[in-house]
Amino acid sequence: MSPNKEIQVTLYEIKRVENGRPVCDNKPYPSTIRMNEKLEMLFNKWQKEREPETPLREFEFLLYQRRHDEPETGMTSGGGQSPNKGAIRLKGDQTPEQVHMQDGARIFVKREDLQCSTEQEPQVA
Repeated sequence: MSPNKEIQVTLYEIKRVENGRPVCDNKPYPSTIRMNEKLEMLFNKWQKEREPETPLREFEFLLYQRRHDEPETGMTSGGGQSPNKGAIRLKGDQTPEQVHMQDGARIFVKREDLQCSTEQEPQVA
């Protein structure tokens, strides 16, 4: 994939927990980002439009790798750096290319103080 190829991404904010599972609001935030752009640009756009009163540092941005995309090796992606088995915690200085983000990716935004398991991809309300 070309480094300056633009991909579609959608951000969903996790608003609450039901039966132990995170649930998102029903207001997705569609956007685009180039494969070589820092994710921080995307995070800042989302924060300015959706949560301008809350500092960006109070949010975690999570990417769940789609299971059917991964080869059957038994290895987990993410290199074991993250305590979240199902999610990769994205950092602003990363690019979509570095985290192998696919076109149509769904990024979940979680307030750091919201207590919920992030092992499974959240439900969208």
